Amino acid sequence: MSVCYIFSGGIMGDNDLSAFKIPDADYIISADAGYLYAKKHGFETDCLIGDFDTLENLPDDDKYNELLKFKSEKDDTDTMLAVRHALEKDFDKIYIFGALGGRFDHTFSNVQTLNFIASHGKKGFIVSENEFITVLNPGEYTFEKLSGYSFSVFALSDKAEGVCERGFKYSLDNATIENNFPVGVCNEFIEEKGVISFKSGKILIVISKKQNLFYENE
Repeated sequence: MSVCYIFSGGIMGDNDLSAFKIPDADYIISADAGYLYAKKHGFETDCLIGDFDTLENLPDDDKYNELLKFKSEKDDTDTMLAVRHALEKDFDKIYIFGALGGRFDHTFSNVQTLNFIASHGKKGFIVSENEFITVLNPGEYTFEKLSGYSFSVFALSDKAEGVCERGFKYSLDNATIENNFPVGVCNEFIEEKGVISFKSGKILIVISKKQNLFYENE
């Protein structure tokens, strides 16, 4: 399968992302200030795209092959512009980095962008140092166990029907989950592989690294 990376302008950490076993990219798109993240992490940009309201000065190091500049008055976010470009090039898998953190409205719009990718029959993923997020169409999917990570399943459409989960602490069998009740949050792997399947609707998967939080008494 062909793979595209998109670097967006959100927050990216410096931790190793190898736990998610992400395949190498065939093509890299940087959306506005995402160019700085790509450069910081040693990725060369094939296409630089956006309205450049954040990256005020275009880079002069010529470390990109194509420049697509848009007016700031537009319906698409810069990340969506990048996704449309990736879909035009017919990539099978689209990995988006720097799509979380900062403003919640931008974070949520990027989740909706995953839904846009799924609606076009492609696979989209948001990846950060602590999370792996995707939107699924009906079907059966297998996920390898990640120690120290939770596995959450949410209905992204009004409801998802025929939901089955196997290989997790809390299983489901032909269940209906709805988008007004988070029954699928914070499940856990109990086998080496977890399998989820469903018959209708859209499902949002969030794999999150567990955080050990504590408060020291003053």
